[in-house]
Amino acid sequence: LGDSSNTDSSSPAWISNSNHVSVTAGSDHTCAIVEDGSMECWGRNSHTQLGQDSSVGTTAKNSPQEVMFGGISQTSSPVQSTTTATGVTTNASFDVKYLDADNWEASPTNGGSGYTTGDEITLTIGNTVIDYTINSNDLNTNNEIYVKLTEGSLPYVKSMTLGKDLTCIIDSTDSIECVGDNYEGQIGVGYTSNYVTNLQSINVNNAIGITANGHTVCSVLSSDDFDCWGDNSAKIIANTNTNYYTTPNTVNLNNNENIMKFSRDYNEDGILNIFIDYSSTSDSDFDGIVDSDDDYDSNPARSVECAAGKFGRHYCQDAYPGHKVTSAGEVGQENCPAGEFQADYGQTSCDSADIGNFVANAGSTSQTECPVGTY
Repeated sequence: LGDSSNTDSSSPAWISNSNHVSVTAGSDHTCAIVEDGSMECWGRNSHTQLGQDSSVGTTAKNSPQEVMFGGISQTSSPVQSTTTATGVTTNASFDVKYLDADNWEASPTNGGSGYTTGDEITLTIGNTVIDYTINSNDLNTNNEIYVKLTEGSLPYVKSMTLGKDLTCIIDSTDSIECVGDNYEGQIGVGYTSNYVTNLQSINVNNAIGITANGHTVCSVLSSDDFDCWGDNSAKIIANTNTNYYTTPNTVNLNNNENIMKFSRDYNEDGILNIFIDYSSTSDSDFDGIVDSDDDYDSNPARSVECAAGKFGRHYCQDAYPGHKVTSAGEVGQENCPAGEFQADYGQTSCDSADIGNFVANAGSTSQTECPVGTY
């Protein structure tokens, strides 16, 4: 539960220091995003799924533990700095501290004196390299540097998902990192192993959504692609085999791709639905679609009225061959009855079988000639 005990509770347990803005539960562990962009996890840690430094081992934790991502710790992490300034020690050591949502502070622990305003330095913090120009506010009376790195200089967690002994995140660069059980390649780093320590970067760019189910992970990308990796025993990733996928594989969504596009950018203006500011707009049914674009602004289950020959709730598609949609506003299509057929898409009616032909089954796309001896 994360309340520093191992006791079951029939009522909500209070989690200390809980400035959490989002929480997700896995099979045996729980993670939460903190308001400053950091992340904490607790619970079972048999496959290092809590995302701590590898030196912590696999011991379970009954209280929130800080997660390391982007190769750094959010509260403090060793940093290396090199500079071209004359008379300044190179490779000075710094400690980086997360002050709040807008500021990081890099303070020297060794070789950090002798800087002056205008000096150019390079901070290497985990996997992130930052070029920085020192200003007067960064220096103390000993000319020791205390750099404040603004929001966005270093990564923060945007979203997360938990599988079976597995944790994955999308960070502020829209990159994916995963840690934990890798027996079926679900970490996505190109190989299988008992588990992988520390969050590992996955070869996926521009991720906007991520979910895990057991030992399979899938991500939606801004390019309209849908990538998955890990367990494929149920043919979730590819229907041609049941092999493990140790790296992201693009899944063919066929007709479902249009539905996905709606759920991400319903008016195709390039702004994802999740980033629309509704504070100055009206959305009466709270479905994420403003009233001016919603044909059913009091019904969150649908938003478009399709013309006859088409059907849908949020996206209109043509009636399939063997089917019809007789009137506007339909959310489904009808089979052509026995004795009738339809060969084309987007039709409002079905055609009766011609003389000398028959249609035995509903939903047929063609007619059949009567055999010899019948009429």
